Amino acid sequence: MKKFFCLLALCCIGMMFLASCEKEKQQEKLPVPQYKELHAKISFDTPELAKYIEGERLPSFIEITSSGCYIANIKRNGKASFVIDKFTVETRSTATFRLNALGATLRVEYDAAGNPTKAAYSSLSGDFNIDVAVSGSGDKIKGTVADDLCRNWKVKNTYISAEGEGLSSGLATTKLFAGADFREMAAYFAENGVNVNPSEFEGYRLERVIFTETGSFVFDFAKDDPYIGVFEVGANDSFSYNFRVNHKDNPVVGISGNGTVVRDGNTMTLNLNTNVAYAGKNYKVQITLEMNPE
Repeated sequence: MKKFFCLLALCCIGMMFLASCEKEKQQEKLPVPQYKELHAKISFDTPELAKYIEGERLPSFIEITSSGCYIANIKRNGKASFVIDKFTVETRSTATFRLNALGATLRVEYDAAGNPTKAAYSSLSGDFNIDVAVSGSGDKIKGTVADDLCRNWKVKNTYISAEGEGLSSGLATTKLFAGADFREMAAYFAENGVNVNPSEFEGYRLERVIFTETGSFVFDFAKDDPYIGVFEVGANDSFSYNFRVNHKDNPVVGISGNGTVVRDGNTMTLNLNTNVAYAGKNYKVQITLEMNPE
C-alpha cells in the first residue's frame, strides 16, 4: 500500500510537471516580425497636400506594417481606394520602401528610439516628390499584445453559427469551414433561409488578417476589396472592432462586433459576436477564426 501511495505521488508530480511545461510552452514568444522596427503610419492628409490627394497623385496615408505589407488609401477614378501589397526595403538606415502597386517609393527617417521623424513619397518615374514631417509612429497597441497580435495571420479554420427571426435552426449549429471563403459561407447561409447569391462573393476568400500597432484591422481578400477598420484589446483578452470600410454587404460578419482574442502556442483564436443586417433580416452571428502567423 505504501508503494502504491508513493507511485501515486510520483504520478501527480509528473502530471504537474507536464502541465507546467505545457503552460510554459504556450507562453513562449512568437518570432519577432521581420520589419517590426520599421513599422510606421505616415499621414499626408494636410491642407497643403490636399490638391495632390484629390489629384490622385498622393495617398492620404501609408502604413508600413511589421510583417512586410503596406496599407495605403489613395483616390482612383474619383473614389477612395485601399491598396494592400508587399513592400521591399532598399536600405535600412534611412529606410526606403519600394511600393510597386503605387508606382512609388517611400523614404522614412527614424530617430534613435526607432520613431519615424521624416518621410518622402516619390514616384518611380521621378517626376513627383513630396516631403512631410512625421510625429511618432502612432502606436496605440503596445506591450505583450502588440508582440503577440500585431502581424499578418493566415486563417486555418472558421467556425460559424447564427440565429435570428426567419433563419433555419440549422444555422444555430456551429459549422466548420477550412480557411475562410465568404462564397462558401454565403452558400451555407443560402441553404438556411438567407436570401443571398453566393456567386456575388466570388473572390472573397480571406488571404490574411492584419493587425497593426496603430490599431488597424484588415480582412485582406483574394479579391481587391479589403475590409479595413480599427480594433481595441482590453482586459481579459476582450476584443472589439469597427470596419470603417466594408465595401461589400455580406451575411457573414457585421460592420462592428466584440469578443475575445486568445493565443495558445502558435495559434491565435479570434472569437467575434456581430449583428448582421442583410436582405431584410437581422440576426446575430458568432464567428471564430483560428489563425497561424503568416
